[in-house]
Amino acid sequence: MEFTIEFSETDTGRCPVRKFLDELKASNPDDFAAVPAGLSRLRSHIYHRPPLSKSIGDGLFELRHVGKRNTRTLYFFRENR
Repeated sequence: MEFTIEFSETDTGRCPVRKFLDELKASNPDDFAAVPAGLSRLRSHIYHRPPLSKSIGDGLFELRHVGKRNTRTLYFFRENR
């Protein structure tokens, strides 16, 4: 099974994840490269476990990257999506 990744947006069209990625790209290109790569791996259910991914409760999960700047990207699943 392959999942689709969609970034959430606020009512005004702001996308916090894209802003975070833009800031990370400017401040640390190596860590930046790891985050989209991790997001891409999440399309496959085999990566939905540590060390890449971890449940933090109430249906929320975190994509984890340890590097110069440790990053956490929160995500969740939507049924039938």
